[in-house]
Amino acid sequence: MVEREPAEAERFERDIAGDLHVQIARHPEDPGLKALIDELHERSTRFAALWAEPHAARSASSRKTFHHPIVGTITLDCDHLEVVGSDLRLVMWTASPGSPDASALKLLVSGLTARRSASRDGDNARSSEDHLQHVRCGRVRKGDR
Repeated sequence: MVEREPAEAERFERDIAGDLHVQIARHPEDPGLKALIDELHERSTRFAALWAEPHAARSASSRKTFHHPIVGTITLDCDHLEVVGSDLRLVMWTASPGSPDASALKLLVSGLTARRSASRDGDNARSSEDHLQHVRCGRVRKGDR
């Protein structure tokens, strides 16, 4: 679950409406996108009001607080990088180095990696710490993709 302050929730709603404006401008004939926007208009007076407003550029970064069942509350920075002229978007989640949030994020990553490694054959499995070291160094071995 994501927890937002009222001002952040307002900005998030505007960002979503603005992003849909951008997407419909890029893909005006997309039937799925048109259907989604029509449905949102029908079901949400809030969306209809936001849609009617001129949209501003989407924020490239934000901060989000999650309540995770294993690590508890964790606050992360969320940065969006877009490839100009395409629909590609990279979303990066980070925490301040050395913070409790960074420790919680590392625990989540190592848990996911450990599950992934456990599902492989014994010869191909690595420890989660070894995998994290390769991620930190930017190295990816064959079979890690």
